[in-house]
Amino acid sequence: MTIKITGSLIKEAFVSNLFQEIQKAMFKAASDATLDIHNRTLAGKDKNNQTFKEYAEVTKAQKIAEHKQSDPPNLKQTGLMLGGIQVGRPKQSVRRVTIDIFITGDQADKARGHQFGIGRLPKREFFGLTTKEKETFRSTLEKLIDLKKANS
Repeated sequence: MTIKITGSLIKEAFVSNLFQEIQKAMFKAASDATLDIHNRTLAGKDKNNQTFKEYAEVTKAQKIAEHKQSDPPNLKQTGLMLGGIQVGRPKQSVRRVTIDIFITGDQADKARGHQFGIGRLPKREFFGLTTKEKETFRSTLEKLIDLKKANS
């Protein structure tokens, strides 16, 4: 994602703190996005807002026996995979600020299996943003930057 600010009406104080403000705004928006991923996944929806493929009969039976949700699938066996979603520190280069949302450790392998359908797991693309979530992310950034600009 690239944010482009043009024009000569931006106050000097705002320009000097621009990257810091963008980093703060991106961290806030990315943190909100992780919550969106978590909540949508628990509701049984993928990044395209489609219902996940059904659990295998063995998995479904195991979940029923353990009194856990079995339908729709929500990828919550222990909660560690979804709980492992983290937001990295924003990184700045000359023209760009980037931020990563990721899953760490052994949970990353589990997440990759679900995301891409590796091994016996069906493809369940939970790790990503819906079109609406992307718009919310963009809007959050714009509002935070506009607020900082107005207060400079």
